[in-house]
Amino acid sequence: MGQAALFGLFFGLIFCLCLMISSAEITTADPATTDAAATPSATADANPATTVNANPATTVNANPATTVNANPATTVNANPANTVNANPATTVNANPATTVNANPANTVNANPANTVNANPATTVNANPATTVNANPANTVNANPANTSNAKPATTVNANPATTVNANPANTSNAKPASTSNATSTPAATSNPKPSTTTAIPGPKKCTEWEADLATKLAASADITPFLLANTDKLPSLSESCVKTFSNATSKANLKKLMAELDKVYDNLNPGSRLALFLWIEQMNPKPANGSSWMTVEQLTLLDRFLLQASLSSLKTLAGMESSPLCAFFNSSNEVWKSLYDLNPAQANIFITGLKKCSIDVAKAENIAKLGQLACFYPVDDKPLEDSPRTKLLELLKNCKSDVKNVYQKLMTSMNVTSFGASQLGELGDAAAGLGIKQLASLSKEAVVGSLSTLSKIEGFSKSQKEALLKAAGVADIISKGNVASLGKLASALDSSALGSIPAAALVTAFADASFAASTAAMEPLQKKSLVLSVLKTKSADEALTLLPPALITEMTTKKLQEAGALSTAMLGKMPWNKGQALVVMAKAFSNLKTAEDFKKLGRAAQGITCEQITGMAADSLEALSASDSLSRDQIRCASTAYFKAAKSFSNLTSDEISKIPSNYLLYLKSFKDVETVPTANCASVVSVFAKVEHRLLGKSSKRREEVLNYVKTCMSISSTDKLTASQVNQLGNVLCMFGSVEIDKLSNDNLKEAIDQLRGCGKFEGDVKTSLRTKITATYGTLETWTFDTVNELQTLASMFDASETNKLSVSVDLKETLKGILSQVKEPEGFVPADVNFTPDMTSLKSSFGKIVINLFFKVGRRKRAITCSSITVPTKELILELGSSSSALTADQLGCLSLDTFKETVDILGDITAFPMEKLTALKIVALAAYPTPTNNDIAGLKRITVAFTATEINTYFATPNIDALAAIGKYQDWSSDATVAATAKQIVENFLKSNAPSTLLSKDLLALGYLLCAFTPEQIATVSAAEYSSAASNIGKLKCSLPVLTALKNKAVEAFGAPSAWTTVQMQDIGTLTAALTSAEFSTISKEKMSYITPEAVSLIPPAVFQTLTIDQLRYLGTENLAAVSSQQKALLDPTKTLALNENSGATVPLTTTPSPTASGSQAHASPLAAAIALVLTLLALSQ
Repeated sequence: MGQAALFGLFFGLIFCLCLMISSAEITTADPATTDAAATPSATADANPATTVNANPATTVNANPATTVNANPATTVNANPANTVNANPATTVNANPATTVNANPANTVNANPANTVNANPATTVNANPATTVNANPANTVNANPANTSNAKPATTVNANPATTVNANPANTSNAKPASTSNATSTPAATSNPKPSTTTAIPGPKKCTEWEADLATKLAASADITPFLLANTDKLPSLSESCVKTFSNATSKANLKKLMAELDKVYDNLNPGSRLALFLWIEQMNPKPANGSSWMTVEQLTLLDRFLLQASLSSLKTLAGMESSPLCAFFNSSNEVWKSLYDLNPAQANIFITGLKKCSIDVAKAENIAKLGQLACFYPVDDKPLEDSPRTKLLELLKNCKSDVKNVYQKLMTSMNVTSFGASQLGELGDAAAGLGIKQLASLSKEAVVGSLSTLSKIEGFSKSQKEALLKAAGVADIISKGNVASLGKLASALDSSALGSIPAAALVTAFADASFAASTAAMEPLQKKSLVLSVLKTKSADEALTLLPPALITEMTTKKLQEAGALSTAMLGKMPWNKGQALVVMAKAFSNLKTAEDFKKLGRAAQGITCEQITGMAADSLEALSASDSLSRDQIRCASTAYFKAAKSFSNLTSDEISKIPSNYLLYLKSFKDVETVPTANCASVVSVFAKVEHRLLGKSSKRREEVLNYVKTCMSISSTDKLTASQVNQLGNVLCMFGSVEIDKLSNDNLKEAIDQLRGCGKFEGDVKTSLRTKITATYGTLETWTFDTVNELQTLASMFDASETNKLSVSVDLKETLKGILSQVKEPEGFVPADVNFTPDMTSLKSSFGKIVINLFFKVGRRKRAITCSSITVPTKELILELGSSSSALTADQLGCLSLDTFKETVDILGDITAFPMEKLTALKIVALAAYPTPTNNDIAGLKRITVAFTATEINTYFATPNIDALAAIGKYQDWSSDATVAATAKQIVENFLKSNAPSTLLSKDLLALGYLLCAFTPEQIATVSAAEYSSAASNIGKLKCSLPVLTALKNKAVEAFGAPSAWTTVQMQDIGTLTAALTSAEFSTISKEKMSYITPEAVSLIPPAVFQTLTIDQLRYLGTENLAAVSSQQKALLDPTKTLALNENSGATVPLTTTPSPTASGSQAHASPLAAAIALVLTLLALSQ
């Protein structure tokens, strides 16, 4: 090329580039302008707020007068400093042999951090033969089909693991609100945005049949034919559609509809039940005098829906003079029989109301009408005569709630010493209310003669069962081969007694439903003893058919591998642990042929590997999605498999989107795929997200933000202060993903609209918790103004306030019953749950306040005469502790220290198992215990359970000098033995006493698992002498312990002795080895393949020393797994370099952006690079290349 031509080219390009720069700097996009390009072959986002590469100097001009990429042959140049010149007339590096940026200082993605165009002057070669980012693991358009040249079929950055410009200042496709479509195909529409001129349709409020129902309710014609034709659809009636029902519905049609809905009440969505009640309430305005709108006629109409009324509404009804409630009660008792969802607070209001209108609930004829109200009968009011008591006992058999407290109050004053077998048997379930002292007074003949009844009773505590077994002479029963007659009482047999039962007698006993059921209440030691007894004479296949399901967990994976083929029915009925599930699925997976087979897997589903999931058919994947046993890793894998075979999101219809399993959509590999859904269909995506189980994502997962931003964008929600009530309802579970900003801007009315959904979200923390607390008090007032109705509405959300605040709640019986109901709904999760995925509300404050309220009311309502004065302390009674249950932690150390010995013995089952007791209270209870048991037996010590952690080493030698394995099993399950230094010293003394007569080398697998946390008190030398074979049989139990690192190391060495080198550990063995994996050295970890990393248990991950954790390779961290990511501590993360941090975060399930390294010559962010400087740099580069 001649010099003149070069200069001509130079100035021509300067002129063109100046025009480009000028147009790029124009403020773009009239909101009314929807086309970003002159031709459909190169669409760009029409939203003026959306920039490509997030560079404010590089906006995509949506104005038709300044079209971007109007010619298919001309690429969209998002960044003037990073030009992609597809025009053959101006080809950059058109020669395939010419490299791009041969200067190392200007390489494209030469940096391991995956920098794309780190230098503003770097050009990208549009020639398909020239690769950019030649690393195969992180290629950007290395394939001709994925070139940077914006051809219609080109996909840019299809791999979510290799995002371009991950720097927040220079991000493309970072979030739905500012994202260009991932493809340039004509079918790919622009991402929906709030500024879109077309209104985004919301989810339909009613399905077709529901809309027909709503229409017919608004008319006057008889709806009977419609109801008959749609009976099977009534249980699916939605809350949103009920809200559209006409308030002018005829009385006749209303009665017919409610009668049919009452039949399917149990199958209706809770929100639909409430909406139906509110609909009827709207049609009946409240009387001006403040009385209730509910007449006898309305109560009859409501039937079971009466329980959807607020507590204050029920109290207004019950508090009226000549209340309709009383007339309703007298007219019919059918409804009361079916109120299975009645709670304590509601029952208390109803019974109080009946008393107010002179209905004597102590009379037999009135007790007969109580139905489910009998389950909450106020026995304290006055003693019942024989006939009413008999009638009440009859009704209590039909209760679904726990009625043991009612039985206890009924039986307290009963003298059973002279009872014969028939009298004792006639008590039936009420015998569970007899105290330890009463049971101990029974004759052997009475107990043995009534075993057929007593053995079937569910409500006995362990202490009660032990008292009955002692009275019956259990040794004689076992020796005569009648062990099956013990039924549910068998769970109180010690391991030696269970181990002495002949296999033939056990086979007979397992066939007895009550005896089989008793195994569910047994401790691991008892279960192991039974399993070992059976396996002495039975094969693995025989054992699987003989053993009750509750015993299966104590069958080792090694023994399970000896079993043959397993039926689908067998797979689904057993409570397999993870290691066992891996074994059985390896055997059975190939036999699973249909989607129905996958629906029946139960706990076995947790054993399906990702490799197996990858080959599953779409219908089987859909069936599997309904399993509640799947781990996050399995869901993530299944999501990838499901969408790999599915149609492109841009081609999905609204109906097809609605059928996508919500948990799979949540774990979609790249969220960019969702963003290709046409705007018209995005509401269907929102509907799927509204149903998603948000707990599947860790609290720190970025996918939460991706989902929330997408939903807000689709629904045109620029700020939550502009939400309508309808939108709040449409959001569903997405509300659980709200951040503090969204909560802060919610209106008070919308908070009330959202409260049902929010209380189902579980635990809130950090800024979100602070914002929600503030919003709740702004809406409902400060806690001292709250009524029991307020607390009932908030439910677990009230637990966000600490005890100093909840203690300000006004004390009342109604509040006590309300809190009792709330506390009963929350169950602590079993095993280790990382904080990031622990959504169980912390009920500490509510439990404390409940305890104080119960104590206050107990001593306030005429019971002071029953309390004993102990140095001016009001002493708790048996009745109080039974009512408090685990909330007995609210009792003071002084109160506990003043317990009578009888009260202590009657309540030790409760007091010994309270984990919230601090050492001060445990010490007070220990003093009472030693007074109650001056020379305690092993059985007495076992009954004390956690109270034993308060014993000193000296007291251990005095009272616990020769412990047996059952006593150790009862106390060894508490982590206090290893987590508290003082208590650990006591543990060592207990172990020393035990090993005096039981050398470590002689310990059996059942002994090792029974020791629990007391095994953490063994020395490394003692552990070294333990049998490797016996360890391997107890490995799955030992693998749950959190001991000190030296002890874990000694146990790990035992695992190596039993299973071989860590490199040879199988995935099943890694599940059994559990926490011991945390003791591996860096060298040992380096031998574990990346494919096995996700089989390390989360608890083990949490225990890996940070210094060792940082030595894991990039691949090992990348394969660690979603479940394990949640267990990684901040200390472990802190030592990782950026590359390893990125690899670790790939487990999050979110679209993880790669970090970009800014150019060393740039000042600040690349987003601020000068367009003119970039243009000049381009021209100079062209000149240099032409020479």
